[in-house]
Order: sequence, then C-alpha cells, then structure tokens
Amino acid sequence: MTPRTTIEAFDRFLSARLRRFPWKSDAARAFAAEVRFRSGALDDDWLNNGPASLICDLPPGWEQRLQPAFAGVSIELRSLGRDPDWPQHVRDTLRDLQERLGHGV
Repeated sequence: MTPRTTIEAFDRFLSARLRRFPWKSDAARAFAAEVRFRSGALDDDWLNNGPASLICDLPPGWEQRLQPAFAGVSIELRSLGRDPDWPQHVRDTLRDLQERLGHGV
C-alpha cells in the first residue's frame, strides 16, 4: 500500500469502528494488526501522531503554518508548511557550518 492508500484505508477503518477506539493511537495499532492479518505489512507505530518531540524546537506561530494533508470522514491530517524565513535560515546554517568546518559545504 502507498502512504495515501494506507491513510484512506485507515480512515475507512476508523469510520466503521470509531466508537470502539477513543484514542487514535490505539486504533492505529489495531489497524496495523488487521493489515498484517490480511497478509500486509504495517508496523504498530506506523502513524506519526504529531510533532510532540519537535515542539520545543519550532518557532513561535508554527500552528498558523499548518497545511491540510488529508481530510477524510474520520481523520484530518495536517503538515507544517514552509517557514517564510527558510531560505535565510538555510543560508545562515550553511555559513555557520562553513565557519566551523573551515571550508564550504
């Protein structure tokens, strides 16, 4: 399955069983088990359920840059959009690396 077809199948899975799974992570594990039962391959932790480990590194206002990635019947997925200062940030990072390494990257 492709990422898109996996998400679409998960949305259908949730639509049919939503009342049985109060937490999406429990449903994602149950969905993975069903996929494996049907001879597919999907790890229990296949669903990245948010940027929890990245939040402390994100700039203020990151929530306003969220872009729709998928809208189904039972789930809506969003992704971070590009930082408007990204090109300058990249230039600054490369300049810092060049200074620390003593040569260009």
